[in-house]
Parts: sequence; C-alpha cells; structure tokens
Amino acid sequence: MDKKLSINRAVEDLLNAKPFIQDMFKIDVVNYSGLARYLLPTLQQDLDKENINLEAVIMAVKRYAEKVRGEPASDKVLSVLSKCDLRLKGDLVDITLNKTVENYSVAMAVYDKIDWNRGDIIHVYQSLAEIAILLDNKNKKYLKKIEPVHIEENLAMITLKTPPEMVEVAGFVYYLLGLLSNEGINLIDVISTFTELNFVVKEEDGAETYNVLFSSIKNARKTLST
Repeated sequence: MDKKLSINRAVEDLLNAKPFIQDMFKIDVVNYSGLARYLLPTLQQDLDKENINLEAVIMAVKRYAEKVRGEPASDKVLSVLSKCDLRLKGDLVDITLNKTVENYSVAMAVYDKIDWNRGDIIHVYQSLAEIAILLDNKNKKYLKKIEPVHIEENLAMITLKTPPEMVEVAGFVYYLLGLLSNEGINLIDVISTFTELNFVVKEEDGAETYNVLFSSIKNARKTLST
C-alpha cells in the first residue's frame, strides 16, 4: 500500500473515532500541527513505523479538515434548543424482561393501573430479545410476578420537550450528548419520540443533568437574541 495513502487512511480512522473534534474542523479552529503531533505516537504504533514524517501527518489532517468542513450546524442546533422545555422526574426503575408474548401482555396491562392524573409515567420499549419498562418505583409491584433479566433502580428522567423541526436538524442529539459527556454524566438510556427526548440517568446525576441542559437552553436563547 502507498505510504501516503496509508497515513491518510490511518489519520481519518483516528479522527472518525473522535467525533467531537469534527465541530472544531467545521468552524476552522483546529491547530493542524498540534493535532498532528498528538496523533503521531498512535500512528507510529498503528502503522508499525517508527519514522513517520510529521509533515505527511499534517497534510493528512488538512485533507480530513477539507472533507468534513462545511457550514456549522451550530446555529440550527441552537435555534431548536432555544425552543425546548425541561422536566425532571425521579424515583424511577427500569426493568428488563425476556421478550415473550406473556411478558409483553403484562407490561402493557400496567398502563391501565398507573395513576396518570398524579403524574405517573411508563415507557415500554423493546429490542430483538428483550423488553424494557421504565416506570415509577412505586408501580413496580405490578410486575412482581415476572422474572426480570435486570433491574436498574434509583433512576431519574430528564425530559426535553422539543419543537417538531428537531428531527430535521442534523447533530442536535449529538450536541446534547457531547454536553453531558463533557460533564462526566453517564446515560443509562435515551428514549425519544417525535417531540420529546428523554435522558435516563442515575438519580444522583439527575440534578446535574437538568442543570447542564437548562444552562444550554438559556445560553442558546441568549446567543440568538444578541
């Protein structure tokens, strides 16, 4: 394989594995030389070559920048974010069951038992092999006859009420995930519908998650008003 081509591909693979850096390329604030020096030790290991020309790495970084650079999505993201509202709910439990007809029937029957007027919630979602049920801890009694695969307790859910145009804006969820990741917040689950985005976290992270998102909404509104 051509040496330059192998370096280009290796650099691209490394930068694709660091998606948050793409925003920096889009607004052209990346120090190409500094990033190339940062990547150099990893490239030497991955390509099994001790002597890799730094200039070749810099050129590979520049080529990558040209590939991903474009109009930043930040303005559209901020526009959607400025129209969002937040809600926080705690004392939740997430119960995972094997995916069977019987378990699904029991899960759906809980809808008729919870008190919607008092703000109780239930989310039932499924994969190929499992059914997950997120609901208030006090209502897990309705599922006590089912053998769970896993139970995650002491959870909180932060609901972001979003405008309909959210589904048309690329990078919106990615932006929010970056905000939470930068604060070291671990997400247990993400549940979305047409105009709601729900982040499920440990209860101990609930307030911080809410504050991070609240601050981002407030800052978006302030930025767009100036």
